[in-house]
Amino acid sequence: MSQLLAGIRVLELATGISGPYLGKLFADHGAEVTKVEPPSGDPARAHGPWGDAASPPADADSRERSPLFLHLNTNKRSVIADIGSPTPSANDIKFVRALVAESDIVVEAFPAGHLDSIGLGYDVMCTLRPGIVLTSITPFGQTGPYADAGYRGSDIVTYAMGGPMWGTGIDEREPVKLSGDVTSYQVGNLAAVPTLAALMMSQRHGRPSHIDVSAFEAQAGTIDRRASYLLYEAWTGTDVGRTRASPNVRRPLASTPPRTDGRWCSPCPRGPRGWCKRSPTQDSEANEATVIRWLNGSPVRRGWSIPNFPTWWRRPCTCGWPAIPKAASAPQHRSTNGASPR
Repeated sequence: MSQLLAGIRVLELATGISGPYLGKLFADHGAEVTKVEPPSGDPARAHGPWGDAASPPADADSRERSPLFLHLNTNKRSVIADIGSPTPSANDIKFVRALVAESDIVVEAFPAGHLDSIGLGYDVMCTLRPGIVLTSITPFGQTGPYADAGYRGSDIVTYAMGGPMWGTGIDEREPVKLSGDVTSYQVGNLAAVPTLAALMMSQRHGRPSHIDVSAFEAQAGTIDRRASYLLYEAWTGTDVGRTRASPNVRRPLASTPPRTDGRWCSPCPRGPRGWCKRSPTQDSEANEATVIRWLNGSPVRRGWSIPNFPTWWRRPCTCGWPAIPKAASAPQHRSTNGASPR
């Protein structure tokens, strides 16, 4: 049986996470996805983890082994064209135009206005391929004050400006971001729905569409945690604040158990510096007992007990970062608890 998007041709003019993840969703459902990379390759090729090393191996095949890149680009084919520079070569422009003419969907993540400046804008694509669907993913959209001013974005900027960071962390410290690239994946995921809707419009009526995806707007408008936040405010009359630190255990990451060597570890596929998050802790044995109580009391983890508590957490961390003395005191910061995200 053929897959849902079999026969659909997608041209991916994007690097990083959000655009390639959107392309991955299409490829995993049977679409023919062609990824255009610069001569230096997608920057995701340089992301680990690389075992105990902080950088990729020096051998020639190292850029083919990035776990992040392999995850984001399964089921795609890759070609090279340098259209990210202000003045691409005529051959590269001609090559990409030929690819556009054969594509049903184009996914791009260049700064707003870049494709227009090199002669590959939406109007040009419509002449090359009537009924084409162009999905543009940028930090702040194609228009607006932030887009017009040329502001750049990143996962942490989107997470903070979108609102969730205000409720993440403990109230004695500054807000913190969730580990990993959760908002970047979320943007790619949210972009899939309007892109497929536009594809259906094109197939039925031959109408082209330009889907303008703002990472900031996607995060600000997502339902993630908003329903519970609104319910909390409706019942209590107060905004949701960050968790106040317990006298028994300080949890810089809300759902990550501490290790017995006085450190915290957070799963995050971005190399050794992303795997381990250090924090001064109280007594290690007391922490382990606290975590065991936490595991046994959790509805999704009920049934865990001390004998089968994961021994992985008891092993010392091996990423090479120096340990933080347990007696170290955290610097004082002004509390921002109570500030409204609206």
